[in-house]
Order: sequence, then structure tokens, then C-alpha cells
Amino acid sequence: MSKFIFVAMMSRKEDHWKYLVQILEQESFHLVYFPEKDDFLEYCEKHSPQAIILDPPFVEIMPAEVIQAIQRISNSPIMVLLHSYSQNDASMLNAGADLILKKPFTSAVLVANLKALARRWKSFK
Repeated sequence: MSKFIFVAMMSRKEDHWKYLVQILEQESFHLVYFPEKDDFLEYCEKHSPQAIILDPPFVEIMPAEVIQAIQRISNSPIMVLLHSYSQNDASMLNAGADLILKKPFTSAVLVANLKALARRWKSFK
């Protein structure tokens, strides 16, 4: 890939963010990280990233609430990273998440899914 794919990530886990940066920047992704919801949503509204990664849990808000807020301001596809599948998965998909990826995952699976989301974003933009 010659161009960067811009990805915005909201997570409170700095170690997760650093790990993903290591993986994604080798694959021509540019990851922008936000630990706080308001800064994250402002960035998404202004810049419309080609993909969004949510890494819950968020202490004060539910992931479905963040997804709905993103849906109101952006058409960017949303990937949610989870430790395990649960009944909440349906609520996140119903709220507008495009993909739920269960941890642990390989870097190849993460990259392939982000590229697929970015392709869909490009075709709908």
C-alpha cells in the first residue's frame, strides 16, 4: 500500500494502543489514539477516519453508547475489540458496529479486517 489508512482508536489501555501501533504502522496504517470520549468524537467528526477501533470497557459509558455517538457524526466503519463474545455483542452490532473481533487475534487477522473495513468505507464515501 502506498497510502496510509487512517484509523482512530478509543481505549483506556495504553499497552493495547502501543501494541496496535507497532503492528499497524508496519502495514501502512496511521493510528490516532484517544483515551477520552469527547476528544475521540471530535476527531472522528472533523477527520472521518477510514476505520474506527473501540477497545472497551470504558469506565463511565457503555460501548453501544459510544457507537451510537459515532454513528451520529461519522460514516466511518467501527471495529470493536472484545475479550470474549457475549449477549452484549448483539447490542453493539445493533447500535452500528460493523465488526466485533475477539481477543486474542493475530496481527494478520487484525490487518485483514481493517483493510476490509477501509475498502467498504471507500466504496460508500
